[in-house]
Amino acid sequence: HPETGAAMSIERYMRTLLSPSGLDTATGEVLHALSGRVCVFHLLGRGDSSWLTRDALLERVRGLPPIGTPSSLFQSVLGSEDRERLRALIAALGKDLRECLSRCELRVRGQLGATSAAGFGEAARLAAELLELRVVEHGFVSSLVEGEVLAAARESVASQVAPVDALFLDGGLDGGDDAADGERLEEARGALRGVGELLTAFAGIDVVREPL
Repeated sequence: HPETGAAMSIERYMRTLLSPSGLDTATGEVLHALSGRVCVFHLLGRGDSSWLTRDALLERVRGLPPIGTPSSLFQSVLGSEDRERLRALIAALGKDLRECLSRCELRVRGQLGATSAAGFGEAARLAAELLELRVVEHGFVSSLVEGEVLAAARESVASQVAPVDALFLDGGLDGGDDAADGERLEEARGALRGVGELLTAFAGIDVVREPL
């Protein structure tokens, strides 16, 4: 009690907390609906005898029906400033992913020393980390991160198959220079190997696996 320091009974708390005095009708109806669910608890068990004990509170919580679809109750609300910050964050993470994929492409072409397969594995890890932002259960966030990951993967595939397209679609084999044609064929073979390594590394990334 604010004057005596004595613990207030649950009944006194309920009279204060649930009083509709001065409130509109709708709010009063909400308070009335909550009247059977009010409880008071002290962490160290020092409350009034009418308060719930720790064990009684746990029993009450465990007896509640489970929430089958939490997303229908708990949803993130994003303002315009939140959206802009998320766009900037996702764009920065997408840039890291694209740079990693570019390094992988250079390894496929033999311009960097490390193996391309390990590099694509690192790129897949970055993609998975980016997709973890979907923990913010909001359609805007999911659409943004999934689009960023898929776009980066598609750009890498398009870049790698360019030599293959040039060879077979644009008449890159002229038949007049066996050595040059052999180099072009080897480049195309390496490009296809790189695409295969990318697809293998990204096999566990749902937003990439299905479209590609």
